[in-house]
Amino acid sequence: MEDEINISVPGRDASRELAAELERLGGAARGRRLRILVASIFRQRVSLSRAQAAGLSPRNLENALFYEIEPFSGLSRAEGTIAWAEVDSADASRTVYDVVHAPNALIASLVKAAAAAKCQIAGISSASPAGAGSSAFDDGAIAWIAPKSRGGGCKGWKIAYAALLAVLAILAALHAWVSVGDLRLLEADVEKRGQMQRDLESRSRALRSIEAERDAILESRRKAEAAQREVAALRRANADLLRAIASSWGDVAVVRSIVPYPREDDLGVASVEISASAIDAARAMEASTRLQSRLAQRGWKVYPGSVSGAAGTASFTVRCEFSPSCGGAQ
Repeated sequence: MEDEINISVPGRDASRELAAELERLGGAARGRRLRILVASIFRQRVSLSRAQAAGLSPRNLENALFYEIEPFSGLSRAEGTIAWAEVDSADASRTVYDVVHAPNALIASLVKAAAAAKCQIAGISSASPAGAGSSAFDDGAIAWIAPKSRGGGCKGWKIAYAALLAVLAILAALHAWVSVGDLRLLEADVEKRGQMQRDLESRSRALRSIEAERDAILESRRKAEAAQREVAALRRANADLLRAIASSWGDVAVVRSIVPYPREDDLGVASVEISASAIDAARAMEASTRLQSRLAQRGWKVYPGSVSGAAGTASFTVRCEFSPSCGGAQ
């Protein structure tokens, strides 16, 4: 439109960049409407089931899109404003939206800068993925945030005050002839509005319950994934232990048993006790030292135990501990 000006700003300090551009334009910008692309504003394509999207009211659609982009934009509902536009979809079963999510503080600063130059903002959006060139303003699939206009200073207050006086005068005149029946209609309308407010609060509570349930599911999923990683680490650690015994004891010791070693102080540690035989005590100590050297880089701690028996019949024990949280097998 002829009364609109298209402006792109990088967004590092968007309000200052806008003010500088308007100052450069001078009188040519006064009284004009601005369409502003800010490169730093979050923008994303969101795909919903076409059947699901068709049954949503605008408010529920806004909620659905907000929950899709909130984890990525980093802005809460109170911190930002979203806008969306439907775009072409290659999949007939899906509806795709172009969604922008801008901080309210950024929007307010841009409105203030525009008002200082006697301009109004027609829309705020994010630069297209290909850049913020002039073609981005002609993209019919881009979503625009239309901020509320700022007041007009003292003059605006005077107009508002005059309007208030006029309303008071009308109310005073109405008070003189409103009938009892009219008052009952007004009371019924107030009650209806109150019921609508209560319904809204009920839906808000339901929405918060859904959010809590979603958070619980995500936390449960996080714990399950952590448990899976721990089990995988323990499996690798057991394989490392058996390989280390086979490679380090083949010519000095023979394994008699490997049994769990109970630990009451730390349930997150896997502990086993190995009983073995060697030709003599010296070979038993050598076996413990070899095993300790082989497992040192695999997350295992080796504690040599008792050695007993004469030459040719020496028996010994070794206790091994592994904790997934302290490195684990690679």
